[in-house]
Amino acid sequence: MYFLERFLIEYSKIVLMIFKNIEFYARGKRSLVFTAIAGKIKVAIKVSKQGINAKNRIENEGKFLSVLNKHGIGPKLIFYDDDLLIYEFVEGKSFLEYLEKEKNKKNLKKILKQILGYCRTMDKLNIEKKEMTRPFKNVILKKGKPVLIDFERCRKTRRPSNVSQFCQFLTSKSCGLCFDRKKLIKNAKEYMKDYSEKNYFSLLDFFGF
Repeated sequence: MYFLERFLIEYSKIVLMIFKNIEFYARGKRSLVFTAIAGKIKVAIKVSKQGINAKNRIENEGKFLSVLNKHGIGPKLIFYDDDLLIYEFVEGKSFLEYLEKEKNKKNLKKILKQILGYCRTMDKLNIEKKEMTRPFKNVILKKGKPVLIDFERCRKTRRPSNVSQFCQFLTSKSCGLCFDRKKLIKNAKEYMKDYSEKNYFSLLDFFGF
């Protein structure tokens, strides 16, 4: 209740006029997340923790979400400033839950191909998301479609590694599929040389996507 009370006090001017049914949802290292109803939409509201300088991270997430939304990546952004982020709440299973329950390899490959496609798009935009080697909690399956979440650590770089990070995940036992690790590493390195369409499609062929 303390977090909810503090949130309502600090953001009452903005929030109470717009949102209903505000509830505490989760606590991260640098931020707190609440859920609320805005009209007919359920939203997530992320604010920085008291005493922790997370303003840059929250604003950073908002900036990158505004770019990535244009390419169909991430939850729908509604509003952000230096210490407040509001986006459409993503209802569904975590990627970890999905991996534990999905037994159909054809369905699994379809989801993995979609996630790899998001990684490819971010690489082409010179945006690195981080955390794609262990995407268990920052990918949500909503109505059978993967949605990437948590973009606080995003950064611009000339050498993004989203595809190669996800390839690393695909060599792990957690993935649920068996790939030749040495061949995969070789293909990923070839892709990283020039990020070309040719080498990306070679990766897709390797995975049988």
